[in-house]
Amino acid sequence: MYSVLIVDDEPWILKGIRSTFKWDKLGFQVIAETTDSLEAFEIIVRQKPDVILTDIRMPELSGIELMKQCREQGIRSEFIIISGASDFHYAQESIRLGCFDYLLKPLQFEEAEALLERLLRHLERARHQRDMDFLDTLNHGEDAIIQELLISRGIMSATFQTVYLSATIPEQLEQAAAWVENVEHILVRADPNKMIIILSSSENQYPLLAAQYEAASPDIKDRFYLGVSETSSSREEISKLIEEAHVAMHSSFIYLTGGVYKQSKEIHTAIRKAVQVICAAVHHSSPDQVSILLNDIPELFRKEGAGMKDAVYLWNQIISTFNNKYNGGEVRFHEELSFMDYGALVNKFENLQELCECLNHFIQSDIESTLPEPDPTVNENFKELLEFVNLHYEEDLHLRELSNKFYINYTYCCDLFQKTAKVTFTDYVTRLRMKKAGRLLRESDLTISEICRETGYKDYHYFNKVFKKWYGITPTNYKKSQTAPNYGEGRG
Repeated sequence: MYSVLIVDDEPWILKGIRSTFKWDKLGFQVIAETTDSLEAFEIIVRQKPDVILTDIRMPELSGIELMKQCREQGIRSEFIIISGASDFHYAQESIRLGCFDYLLKPLQFEEAEALLERLLRHLERARHQRDMDFLDTLNHGEDAIIQELLISRGIMSATFQTVYLSATIPEQLEQAAAWVENVEHILVRADPNKMIIILSSSENQYPLLAAQYEAASPDIKDRFYLGVSETSSSREEISKLIEEAHVAMHSSFIYLTGGVYKQSKEIHTAIRKAVQVICAAVHHSSPDQVSILLNDIPELFRKEGAGMKDAVYLWNQIISTFNNKYNGGEVRFHEELSFMDYGALVNKFENLQELCECLNHFIQSDIESTLPEPDPTVNENFKELLEFVNLHYEEDLHLRELSNKFYINYTYCCDLFQKTAKVTFTDYVTRLRMKKAGRLLRESDLTISEICRETGYKDYHYFNKVFKKWYGITPTNYKKSQTAPNYGEGRG
């Protein structure tokens, strides 16, 4: 919750402010109130509240003087000025000094609630931007800068571990934060339903988190996934630890309920053997056997405690065998059957079951490697397909489904993309998404997580990778650069 300090030299007005604003409902907590502006300044310096509501006319320090002194101290609290009608010119001055807004006495319920809602959105976006800046610094900053940043956030120790959390309800994230309250840590919100915890402790916190999870109530444990990294004594490796925890968190791709997971270092022996058998069946054109084997894969993964590294191995090994079988090792005419890392798999499929069904579908289809003779009517169909993609690229699109929808042979459809659009279907969709992402970063006040979802990506971490690959710069730095010409169109 965001902390609030209320300052007014009239006790009855303090009481009125408390009752007028719906603090708890909108995520705010009044931590102190005072009629003494000098005492208010001491509280601000000591506790640094997120929000300060203050009257303009007060003995000792006026509301504007209070704000000036706070700014001189580098305190970034948001100020809301409460003034009488005769103080309107002071209120205007406060806006110029960086006050969030002002309210005229007497306070009105509707006006107060609307202001608080706007303030909440502003604080959420500001916090999100600080978190994104923080992650960018961990990824690209020098050791001295990272050390200074960690100390500013309360991290003093030199052994690090990260936790990446995915939740279905906010209470789950709040509960997990309470589990580590006695350990030095930093909380970073990656998405509305995802959080990163950077821990600083000489002890591995995995046993503690696993025990806390097991002891939690069923509603907290349901579909709540925690990925935990190994430990490291290097600040420069924190970004790698976050990546490791992120991979482990995506065990949600495999398991039906929640849990606390670590990334496996090696491919599980049972998974390796099962994949080898499936690849042999693909090579020997035994689609029925392939179907049976793939149907057993999700349960085998859960039985063996397999993770995303195993899922990536499964996909890429079968894809390699399939492409060698049907297209001499080329991916060109089966572009949806390309090699993928864990982020691409998670963005493409809802879960391991869907991944296996996709593989089975392609293998059962027994795609021919040769292109059919061009059909004159297909060009019109392909135009319609392109128009559909241009309108729906934020959705989960699959070229095989689209080719069926618009009555075009799938292999021929792949070739048409290469010849007419000069790119693959996947790159065509990515280009549309990235152009929209760039435009939203330049022209809107949406957070990066909101833009991630607006452009069809399920996970900020993966969106960030795709964006950086496309533009050569992270979304956070792109937003700061505004419309810098070097980044305007990306590589597409």
